[in-house]
Amino acid sequence: MQNSTSNDLAVDGSIFKSDRLKILSIDIPSGYEVDGSSILDSKCDLFFPDVLISLTAPKKVALRFETDARRNRKMFSHWLGGRFVPQCVMEKFGLGHLLKLYKGDEQIIQLR
Repeated sequence: MQNSTSNDLAVDGSIFKSDRLKILSIDIPSGYEVDGSSILDSKCDLFFPDVLISLTAPKKVALRFETDARRNRKMFSHWLGGRFVPQCVMEKFGLGHLLKLYKGDEQIIQLR
């Protein structure tokens, strides 16, 4: 039997070494509620991403990963890509302050 602390099952059922692969999630990781209050199915054992790339603006679920990373001393990086959002959308949702984080012509910035 495989040691579950160093191996995980891939989607196709094969075993991979989880200490070599990183989990990268785009916007909202599958299975999590956007506001981070809960997971979609409480019977699921969801993964913790190593890298989260938020689109447009960080979602509340990102705070859950930030907190979990600090609590469990896990490596976690959080990026934001959203400079492509139209000005009227930025104004409507109060996201204008995020534009100040980008330098030059950057399209993605690291938040953590």
